Amino acid sequence: MSNIKVNCDSQIKRGDVISYDSDQNLYIKANSFSKPIGVALDDAITEESLDEVPVVSYFTRMKMQGQVYATCSRDIPFEGGYMSIENGSVFVDNTNLHSCGVVWPNTRNSVQRVAGELVTITLR
Repeated sequence: MSNIKVNCDSQIKRGDVISYDSDQNLYIKANSFSKPIGVALDDAITEESLDEVPVVSYFTRMKMQGQVYATCSRDIPFEGGYMSIENGSVFVDNTNLHSCGVVWPNTRNSVQRVAGELVTITLR
């Protein structure tokens, strides 16, 4: 299985790094590696229940391992590096030697990757 559907916050966008919030009983933007993380593969999708009183909820497909595109919160150095997380986005922190992911190096003859772009990462 390469991805799963999970309940999420209505503000989740493709490329957001997300983790489970047990208080809200759904996935929200992650701020650390203190909980297992995944990356949203879609913008939050609306789903209305078929109950007598319909309840609107949101879901996304999430990937928790392997190669995936994630939104970066800072400019990414050409050489990539160890991944850290803030506000649901990734950035390079080469002091984080125990990271569960890496941000890939930039491809040859490419322009600088800047905050807000999708970058290739590998979650391990």
